[in-house]
Amino acid sequence: MSTFLFGLLMLGIYSSDTPAGAINYADPAHYRGASILTGILFAVTMLANVWMVIWPNQQIVIGSVRKQLAGGEADPRQPESAKKGARASRANTFFSITMLWFMVFTAHFADRYELLGDLKNVAIYWVLVLVLWAWVEANALGLVGGLDSWWNKTVFDDHKKTIIYGFVYWAVIFFVGWEVLLKNA
Repeated sequence: MSTFLFGLLMLGIYSSDTPAGAINYADPAHYRGASILTGILFAVTMLANVWMVIWPNQQIVIGSVRKQLAGGEADPRQPESAKKGARASRANTFFSITMLWFMVFTAHFADRYELLGDLKNVAIYWVLVLVLWAWVEANALGLVGGLDSWWNKTVFDDHKKTIIYGFVYWAVIFFVGWEVLLKNA
C-alpha cells in the first residue's frame, strides 16, 4: 500500500511540475503518459486483487485451518476461497510482467519516441489494452466461465504457463499496441 501511495504522490508531483507550454508526461496522448498509465492500470489492478480478493480469501483459509488444528470442523468456504485467492494471485503474476515493463519503459525508453499525433491510434491502443486487461481480470475473478474456465485452467493452473502466457500478453500489448499502433501514429 505504501508503494501505491508513494507512486501516486510521485505522479502528482511530476505531472504538476510541468512548466506552461512544456510537454506533460502524464498526458495519456504522449508516449510517456501512455506508458506510465499502462503500468499504473496493471499495478492498481494487482493492488486491488491483493486487498479485495487474495487477502480476504486467505483469511477464510487460515481461519479454517486454525479451526481444524483446534479439533473443529473445516469452514465449508475453504476450497472455494483457496481457489479464488490462487486465481487472483496468478493474475497478479501474469500482470506483473506487463506492469514492470511499462513502468521501466517510461523512465528509460519512452523519451525516444515523439509526441503522439494521431488520437485515433491512441484510442485504439487503449481499447486493446482495456479489453485484454478486462478479459484476464474477469477470468481470474471467475466472472467468465467460473474459476475453472478453459482460460483459467490453461493459463493459471500451472505457474510456469502463467509466466509464459504473461510474456505473450506483454508482447501483444507492446508490439501490436505500442510498436504498430502508437509508433506509426
